[in-house]
Amino acid sequence: MKPLHNTRKYRLFQGQRDLVRAYCAVADLGLVGGFKLTGWALWRRMLRRVLRLQDQMFDRRHTIQTEGDVELNHLKALHGDPKHSAGYEPMHVAQFPHLMATIPEDLNDFTFIDFGAGKGRAVLLAARYPFKKAIGVEFSEDLCHRMRDNIASYSNGPRLCPDIEVACADATTFELPPTPCVLFFFNPFNKPILIQVARNIHTSYSANPRTIYIVFLNPKESNGAEDVFGQYPEMTKVSTKLERPPFSIISPWRGIVYRMGK
Repeated sequence: MKPLHNTRKYRLFQGQRDLVRAYCAVADLGLVGGFKLTGWALWRRMLRRVLRLQDQMFDRRHTIQTEGDVELNHLKALHGDPKHSAGYEPMHVAQFPHLMATIPEDLNDFTFIDFGAGKGRAVLLAARYPFKKAIGVEFSEDLCHRMRDNIASYSNGPRLCPDIEVACADATTFELPPTPCVLFFFNPFNKPILIQVARNIHTSYSANPRTIYIVFLNPKESNGAEDVFGQYPEMTKVSTKLERPPFSIISPWRGIVYRMGK
């Protein structure tokens, strides 16, 4: 039997296939390696279920609806070319404070901007911090409408940010405000669009030097985030992981953070 040596086939263990895949992992990688890989896959499954439960509780507690993926072909009235864009997939609520922990700044002068904000989960999470302003940039009129409804319905929780805005616009034409910024991305589009957005960020910074943080959660090969942002010397990488347990060591997710300015 030819060794497969492909960890992707073991990434998720579901239902009745768990035992078979665990056996294949042991056969391919040996007893210790197979058990390690099986344990890692089971940990990922358990972690996803716990985080999903927290997400559902967040929506229920604050009388909003940010759960549920939305496929790109279900989105209507789009501002921009959907060719290199993605549908809506919300980040996990528990991930946000760990991302914010990578920013050692007083946030009162910063504007938070979520590119590809969808139903507004990250924007509402940012509103719990003392940002000067929070903006959700979204190219789907349908999702913008849902985001506005969620902002209006949000209750039973802290709201330290006094100003929340929905910008229904193409990310490639959106102009950054002149204030210090925290720019958030959770795989909203592929590399061609990200290249243009990164160029716009660099142009805005060159015209008005200020502190800008770029926070990219769980980048994919399709957007090449590290290559795109890494080509600008002004964008200094300050973090490549989520900083606090349980995410710092045993998390399957990564957060890349860049900083511009002194």
